[in-house]
Amino acid sequence: MTQKHNTDKSTKPETSSTYSTAQQQMDKQSDQPKVSTNELKEQIQKLKKEHQAISEELKAQKKEHQESQLRMLADWKNLQERAEREKVQSRQYAISDFAKSLLDVVDAIDQGLLACTDDHQKEGLALIRKTFLSALEKNHIEVLSPLHETYDPHHHEAMLMQPNTEHPHNEIIQVIQTGFKLKDRLLRPARVVVSQNPTEKPS
Repeated sequence: MTQKHNTDKSTKPETSSTYSTAQQQMDKQSDQPKVSTNELKEQIQKLKKEHQAISEELKAQKKEHQESQLRMLADWKNLQERAEREKVQSRQYAISDFAKSLLDVVDAIDQGLLACTDDHQKEGLALIRKTFLSALEKNHIEVLSPLHETYDPHHHEAMLMQPNTEHPHNEIIQVIQTGFKLKDRLLRPARVVVSQNPTEKPS
């Protein structure tokens, strides 16, 4: 009987200790600050705003990247087109230097025509000139002989402004030296004498 009494006494402290530990845990939980519903809503709204801001920033970066790619593509396309144009122009105007050297031949024939007094020789030189100019035209070299045309500084070089009341102002009344162009490129401007009519106001 004494032994049983002692056993009961030994179990009581253990029960008391377990109860004390559980009570301490409950006290700790009760001591923790409680989050209200409004605070939770505010935190959720804050997180939503942060997420939206990040999402908008990512969209802006994506758009900027796409626009950058489009600009680079456009620049590359323009570069290719420019290179192709320059390639075509290089082929088209490859004979420019050679064509300019042929102009001296035309000048020599023209000077011969002016100095020649023999009609038969003149006819021969005129035929040679015509044949030569025809060969130039077949290679897209065009003669500029703008007699009675309006003076154009882009295609003509005025050697003299001559007072003249019989012709309109700025009319070419004499061609001193013919000009030439290769397709749309000027090889040499025509040297001309331009009418200066005092009765007309310059246009």
